[in-house]
Amino acid sequence: MTKIKKLVIGLINWFAENIPLIPRKLTACIARLLPLRNTILLESKPPFTDNTVAVYEELLRRGYNKKYKLIWIAHSETDKTDLPENVSVLNLRRSYFTYNISGRWTIARAKYIIDCNGYVHKTNRRSTRIHLTHGLPIKSVPWYNQKVGAVELLCVSAEYWVKESAQNYLVPQQIVKPLGFPRNDILMHPVLHERKSLIWMPTYRVHGGMLASHVRESALYREKMPFGLPCVQSIADLQELNDLAASFDADLYIRLHPAQDVSGINLHDLSNICVCDNAYLQQRDISLYFMLRETDALITDYSSIYYDYLLLDKPIAMVVSDFEDYSQNNGLLEDTLEKYMQAHPAVYVQSLAELKQFMRNVLDGKDTAREQRQAAKEKYMGAQTDHAAANVVDYMEQHFGL
Repeated sequence: MTKIKKLVIGLINWFAENIPLIPRKLTACIARLLPLRNTILLESKPPFTDNTVAVYEELLRRGYNKKYKLIWIAHSETDKTDLPENVSVLNLRRSYFTYNISGRWTIARAKYIIDCNGYVHKTNRRSTRIHLTHGLPIKSVPWYNQKVGAVELLCVSAEYWVKESAQNYLVPQQIVKPLGFPRNDILMHPVLHERKSLIWMPTYRVHGGMLASHVRESALYREKMPFGLPCVQSIADLQELNDLAASFDADLYIRLHPAQDVSGINLHDLSNICVCDNAYLQQRDISLYFMLRETDALITDYSSIYYDYLLLDKPIAMVVSDFEDYSQNNGLLEDTLEKYMQAHPAVYVQSLAELKQFMRNVLDGKDTAREQRQAAKEKYMGAQTDHAAANVVDYMEQHFGL
């Protein structure tokens, strides 16, 4: 290849990468010259969920929608129409024009940005950004955490996480505050239904992205876990779990991770097993954390839901039959199963038979790991209260001029 040809190709590649950035940068530059608007941007996936919705509700309780325009950022259509005064939804569609012009203009002029599941990077240094996070570190994901960008406040649930989170997110330690997680307020007052239930929340094994690597991994994953559940290989296995739950007149709720590729995963309609997806929650007008509060036990594996569930003082099972594969392919903070077990006290399960025994114990009222969990609860969730949402808004009032 001649030098001229290389130069031409290089120029073409440069323009292809940088020309799409021009409207975004130009919009942000113009917006930065103008005063900030009295707007508070709010983000979660889906909108009106997770930590952010609890802060949003606290802002409404204090009447801040009278002073500020509250704007929810969405990446797709939302059916939320009956919104309070001065509350709206900005749909950052993937179209080039809307996102780069309208969206960037709104972000650059916002006085406050509160995000949780994604990163709404501020483009105006005068804006104040609060990142509530959507899970404590259990996986090793520096490629995600280190993209958090500039923030003025990052919330955690205990003093233990202050230094840890500063290192994980590469942010100054002084901006990490143990104010608790707003979504956990509802967990601090557990109310049990008369009917017993367990919830199974496996983390994702394969991200639902469209990269070629994701597609290849998904095909291999579905061979190993056809229903997205470790230790479950067939309909017969699911039927065994269903029959066990039915024998105690109990329910098993299954909540697959939102990031999981669920194409081709069919959980059959069984009498005592229910798929608790977003549609299920929306139909009943309840939140995931309300569901958690009402259950008798959690089944999970490498998910940060472990930490939140500690607050309920109820049994937890960790299904780790694929620990080596998961650790190698996705990454965990503890590099051996022994270290993982020490860091996360729970009942450890590696087979369908062990999972069924855990379910029997729970439904019989037995809790074999309670004492160890108590120490973990104090360590990991010691700052959590039933008013974390109020703590966040109080902090904004006291330090950021809300």
